[in-house]
Amino acid sequence: MAASEMFLPFHCVVDIRDLKYHTSWDWLMPVVEKIESLGYNTLISNFQIQISTNNKENIQKNIVNLFCNKQSPKIENLYEAVITFIKWYNKQDKK
Repeated sequence: MAASEMFLPFHCVVDIRDLKYHTSWDWLMPVVEKIESLGYNTLISNFQIQISTNNKENIQKNIVNLFCNKQSPKIENLYEAVITFIKWYNKQDKK
């Protein structure tokens, strides 16, 4: 799944300045829910954001482990974690 498919449910032309994933919980949380629907775990706290998966031995593997910047709003930290996850996800072999 390409990043554009994870963010936008259909193909369209959008001015990048109109996207609000970094400022709107209404835009960002459906992306987090999509990540979870793919079988990944998310942990969002005031101090840390983790996106992880369990391997065959049920051992947790952290894909994203971001310690939050206290000077930034939580949504900006989560947005950064989601972007890191999408970049990682797009590099995976999709057999």
